[in-house]
Amino acid sequence: MADSSTYSARAASEFRVGDVLTRAWTVFTNNLALFFVTTLIVSLPNLLVASSKGPNVAAGNPSGFFTRLGVALLLVVVLNTVGEAVIVYGAFQGLRGQPVRVGEALQKGLARFFPILGLAIISGIAVMFAFLFFAVPGLILLVM
Repeated sequence: MADSSTYSARAASEFRVGDVLTRAWTVFTNNLALFFVTTLIVSLPNLLVASSKGPNVAAGNPSGFFTRLGVALLLVVVLNTVGEAVIVYGAFQGLRGQPVRVGEALQKGLARFFPILGLAIISGIAVMFAFLFFAVPGLILLVM
């Protein structure tokens, strides 16, 4: 059986996908409750919009639906941003071998809300431009 110094020397010199997947699975299973509850809370606005009826255009009153949709979109952005921060913080604490505390993870996530929101906006713009410059011309060529 190899001692821990041999393992750390091997781990520092070699990259093994199996080791990475094993460590990721361990962090995931050790913090399953935090990750599951966070994901459930982040998904609630999506579930509410999906379960609501579409706009009642025939009755001439679609404003209620679009108001709910706007509020849900705002909630999605806020909850998704905080949820990502909470999960990332929890994962890093798990990788460090530290206990993951929900209150501490939420506090750290809220403290980094605006930088993460800025990153989400920048990555959304990048995805939009990539779609416009690559997918749309490809679809136009495909149709022609």
